[in-house]
Amino acid sequence: MGLRDGVWTVLWVTVVATTAVSFAAKAETLELNDPGAIELATAVSDRVDDLSDKVMACIDANGGDHKPCICLDVCTCPFEAEYRAAETAFREATDRHPEWKDRVIHFTRPGDPMGYNLAFDGLARQFGSTCGE
Repeated sequence: MGLRDGVWTVLWVTVVATTAVSFAAKAETLELNDPGAIELATAVSDRVDDLSDKVMACIDANGGDHKPCICLDVCTCPFEAEYRAAETAFREATDRHPEWKDRVIHFTRPGDPMGYNLAFDGLARQFGSTCGE
């Protein structure tokens, strides 16, 4: 574990932020308007936010040290339940909408004027990794 882990933690926190932008500049943004699709995207966003909250609280509790909080994959993540919940929500969404996997998804939640971007392309890379990769 070295600088790469620190950089990856920063990237992971970026991915898990609800307003994350795509890692790949070439990722196309897909605007969601269908209420069912927005509900799926919101579920992914909420589970990713839950994991992000755990990671950030861990970093804060460790005086800014990110090492005990790293989530490279489910095997290294100290928050297995939250990681698996985020991964499950992602898989359910991409099983229904495979075209999301390489896109940035933009949506607004009912009653919330703020727009949300979720980098499904980054999540696909995150959840596509296996233990030890």
